Amino acid sequence: MYAALIVAAFGLAYYLNNRSQHKNDAFARCLTERGVKMYGAWWCPHCVEQKEKFAASFEYVPYVECGIKGETHGQSQVLQRRKRQALSDLAISAYRRTSGAHFQSARTERPHGVRAAVSGLTQRLMSLVAILAVCGIVVSSVSLQHHYATSKTAYCEIGETFNCDIVNRSEYSSIFGIPVALIGMLGYAGLAVLGTVYRDRRETPAMLFIGGAAGLAFALYLTYIEARVLGVWCILCLSSLALIATTTMLAAVIWWKRERDE
Repeated sequence: MYAALIVAAFGLAYYLNNRSQHKNDAFARCLTERGVKMYGAWWCPHCVEQKEKFAASFEYVPYVECGIKGETHGQSQVLQRRKRQALSDLAISAYRRTSGAHFQSARTERPHGVRAAVSGLTQRLMSLVAILAVCGIVVSSVSLQHHYATSKTAYCEIGETFNCDIVNRSEYSSIFGIPVALIGMLGYAGLAVLGTVYRDRRETPAMLFIGGAAGLAFALYLTYIEARVLGVWCILCLSSLALIATTTMLAAVIWWKRERDE
């Protein structure tokens, strides 16, 4: 049962991450239909960054290599003929004439609240946050199962110090009748969605950090209950604490990086 749950959870994470990697497909196809081309060079860091922003959707963008293989900063005749000032600019004259949109240095106008696709590093950090969130869902689901179970949990009982059953079935395991483990599952699910589906939105880094910090504060409160009130530790709870703490730190890095790149 647990193996199937873990496989399903990671399968969902893979699906959400793959979907986010292709979320610019429609935009890339639109540029292609408008006759847009990208002129770049393999050695140009701005060109590399632009490709990372499109992620997997870049396969739909017509790309013209202007660099000379094996020659750093070498420029082909294609680039010299077009007299480009910036190798990573998109040729969008056709798109301008038909829609009146304005592009500069590969920047695009997006709906309110949505900015240009995030950088490759930020995407990887977001994906890591999503993976940690999926792990949190798995841990919380196991805790929820033990909350309602009546059988003894052998793997979590280590002497008098560790006992998940005491923690998961205590009066502190529910808040207003809602199991703490279920609250954790919903919280982790929210973080997973932010880290995949809504990763490009302007407010996502702040929401990730706020959500992670709130979850960390809640986890620290439960840890205090274990240490000072119940007098026993829960391996599942400590695992969740480590996951949410790591997630919060990553969210802080993502937020800081986004603010710095503004």
